Amino acid sequence: MTAYYPVFDDEIEQGPPGMPGIGFKLTNDGNYDMEGKGLRNVLDPEELTDCATKNYFDKELKERALTLKNDFFDAKHKIIRNQGHSEETSDSATKIYVDETVEELKKISLINHDAKGEDIHNLKDPENAKQAVNKQYFENNALILSGGSYDARNKKHFKCKRTGKLK
Repeated sequence: MTAYYPVFDDEIEQGPPGMPGIGFKLTNDGNYDMEGKGLRNVLDPEELTDCATKNYFDKELKERALTLKNDFFDAKHKIIRNQGHSEETSDSATKIYVDETVEELKKISLINHDAKGEDIHNLKDPENAKQAVNKQYFENNALILSGGSYDARNKKHFKCKRTGKLK
């Protein structure tokens, strides 16, 4: 139940009545009841306990908050701190999590790597002598031993390992 704020007091000298209107109502627990109406012409807050206007909120939101742009959050070159631990594959990760994961991956050697019967796909052509080759590269560039002799597969030139000359 709401009631009009009591302004009647015997010590208050009554003057001529002001413009007609409704004053603020108070709820039983002492809060203002705006009865679903808007409160207009309010100043932006100065103290921590002041109400925030829409103008102030929108300005602060624009300057300080993460905003969604093209399905991505824009942190505006600010650091995101106090982030929890990732639980889902789509969660963002902390620097510590990434650093620890990279360190673990650095310990994995592919020299003795067991692919456990799985295919290795998308292996590009090698650029130096210590890189792995794919089957297509091998078949196009290797001499194949067949019937006691190497098959050059109709290639016109190949380098002799012993002399280093093209034949």
